[in-house]
Amino acid sequence: MRVIIAKWRGISMQYCQDSNKYIVTVKSTSKEYDNPLEAWSTYLTLIDIAGRRYIGNMLSKQGKNRYTGEISEL
Repeated sequence: MRVIIAKWRGISMQYCQDSNKYIVTVKSTSKEYDNPLEAWSTYLTLIDIAGRRYIGNMLSKQGKNRYTGEISEL
């Protein structure tokens, strides 16, 4: 049985009670970890990348610099 620990925008971290492993999934790709800290670190890195991309795209659509949030000068 899998227990969802965290999930955001298609990225999830789960614990498999049958195998005692932690599973990080992005889209249809999964990786298993014995160490929960390693799994959590991987999950947070993936969330950080996705979050920065999401925010950057949102800022760009508003005419702002995707990295600083400042109004772009053309």
